[in-house]
Amino acid sequence: MTPQHFRRVFLLVLCVASYGAFAQGSDKKKNKAYSELPIVQTKDQGIPNQVLPPEKDPPPAVLADTNRLVFSLVPLSAKGLLSQQTREAMRAAIRAANHGTTIMKLRAFVAGSGDVRRVQDLEGEVFPDKHQPLPALSVIQAGALPLQGAQIWLEVISQSDREVNPHGLGFFSAQTGTSIAEAGSALSAALAKAGLQDSDAVRVTCYVNSLDSAGDWHAPLARFTSAAVDVVQMMREPVGPAAACDAVARLNADASPAVRYLDPAGGRSSAVLVSAPKIVLSGLQMAFGSQLDDVRDSYGRLNKALAVFHAGFEDVVILDNYFLYSSTIKPAEAVREELSGKAQPPAATRLPFEGLPSLDATLGVEVAAVPRS
Repeated sequence: MTPQHFRRVFLLVLCVASYGAFAQGSDKKKNKAYSELPIVQTKDQGIPNQVLPPEKDPPPAVLADTNRLVFSLVPLSAKGLLSQQTREAMRAAIRAANHGTTIMKLRAFVAGSGDVRRVQDLEGEVFPDKHQPLPALSVIQAGALPLQGAQIWLEVISQSDREVNPHGLGFFSAQTGTSIAEAGSALSAALAKAGLQDSDAVRVTCYVNSLDSAGDWHAPLARFTSAAVDVVQMMREPVGPAAACDAVARLNADASPAVRYLDPAGGRSSAVLVSAPKIVLSGLQMAFGSQLDDVRDSYGRLNKALAVFHAGFEDVVILDNYFLYSSTIKPAEAVREELSGKAQPPAATRLPFEGLPSLDATLGVEVAAVPRS
């Protein structure tokens, strides 16, 4: 036998012997009781719990308690660019909310050359990082803010853990004037007609065609002593009206009925007084085009968001339109009437603005509605 043949025979015998030993061991294991089999432990015994990623998109609408809503402003800052200012403003709002309130909605007026879409992205980062639910969001690009270098002014609607508006809230349409002082006086007159005083206003927002011509706007608006007051320039170039101011006010007596419309005419009411226990606050929906179908799409999405909380356009008490082109005004009003039917017109503010969070957008709309019980 040659050495090569010897090696082949040796390897064959070795394989047969190994298989026999393996088979014998397997038979022994098969004959053992289950309780006698060895327990084999691995380093990781289980499958880790699946953690869903946090929401990145704000809700299209939220449901809040009317008698617990609080209105505030985050102070303007000129430190850094849009992203830094937005991040710091949201963190400041969250810090304030830690004192017994939950943020329900943000409205951001953005100025400068920053990308307004970053505001929503940053909300999706900051709020989950602080373990806070995302609030509804509206972002509107303005012409300018009343602080050099400031690129965002954040209005905050929070829900307190205690009752702060025992009789409810009044929502007032924008009152116009040839100056901010005149618009402020018109708003005072609207409050008085509703049986309220200037000190009952909890938020006053004024819109001007030029901050330069508005001058010292603090003085004519100082009468609203209990309100969070902000002023924004609508567009970079002057546009009408010269000034307009709308407001939310705390009622001093229950509205009767629970939703009461004042001076409904011309497609809007001068004010709507609400003592209903719940209110739905929407974020911004945009239209992409100026045809009826374009506007119907955006209003339809908004109607679906309200329907989640048993409300619809017939239940809207305040409606804000931000339009980039005047050609969208008539279609927007036609669609609102179409959706709301014979319902009373809401307190409405319709003003031109510099831009919206999409280059293709032509119109933005946000509402508040009272759900049906």
